[in-house]
Amino acid sequence: DNKIILSPIKVAIVDSGIIPATDLIKNKLISSYNLTENLDMNNWSSHATYIASVFSGIIKKKSKQNIYAENANLNSIKISFADDVGDSEVKNYGSMQLAAALDVAVSSGAKVVNLSLSYNEEPDQNVEMAEKIVISNAAKSGVFFVVAAGNEGKDLGLFPAYPASYNLNNMISVASHSSNLSLATTSNFGNLVELSALGSQVELNNRFS
Repeated sequence: DNKIILSPIKVAIVDSGIIPATDLIKNKLISSYNLTENLDMNNWSSHATYIASVFSGIIKKKSKQNIYAENANLNSIKISFADDVGDSEVKNYGSMQLAAALDVAVSSGAKVVNLSLSYNEEPDQNVEMAEKIVISNAAKSGVFFVVAAGNEGKDLGLFPAYPASYNLNNMISVASHSSNLSLATTSNFGNLVELSALGSQVELNNRFS
């Protein structure tokens, strides 16, 4: 059988900070940046680690499974998450923190930037401009941003969620569907959404595995 050989690619995960909880994640994680004052990994949310396990896979019956991008090398960029245990900072995606994180992701050489997050409050004009500039300029280097459409179950054209609603050429907005391919009731939708991916019944690792 002919096998497709994929070249290594650097993927930046801008999120709650990847915890190297398993050997599979450790082997994928090539760099980490922390843009917050929360230095204690024990207090970090597991969200980024869940995302990392999609790329790195899980160990099941002595074999690696659930690997969607085995050729991906991961770069973790931590921003503030409200559910970080003991972290008093609010979830502040609409601040310059996210724009700075996107800039770090691009500067680190990532070709794909994963943003499994969204916020509904319209950002300050300066913040929006900064985020759009970073994302648009990255297109010159062939960088794509894969962005969650959001979980409000609404049409993004009528009820914007950011940054998914920026509608930039190098941004892919992703909705969520179930195993029967029907759109998840909580998933946002509309003309601003490019594709949908399985968002339930996906086996993941967390920091306690």
